[in-house]
Amino acid sequence: LTKAPLAPAAHPDDRCFNVGAGAETSVYQLARLLMDVAGRRVPIEHAASRTGELRRSCLDSRRLQQLGWSARVALRAGLEQTYAYISQEAAA
Repeated sequence: LTKAPLAPAAHPDDRCFNVGAGAETSVYQLARLLMDVAGRRVPIEHAASRTGELRRSCLDSRRLQQLGWSARVALRAGLEQTYAYISQEAAA
């Protein structure tokens, strides 16, 4: 995702771009994945939905793909890289 802002810069206009892999990931799935990457388990608390809360979302990045962008790193791999970076920075 870090390279995503560079593609539109080569084709400036007033459009906005969604950056995503085109697959839904629930908050629960993301929490479990983060725990796996971190090697830690914490309780997950479920709460009732709030009025007006978005129930589902899946980003459509076709407009950005038309400019040559594509997701190059899978979600898990990106989280692993980010966690490793943050861990190194915290240890420094």
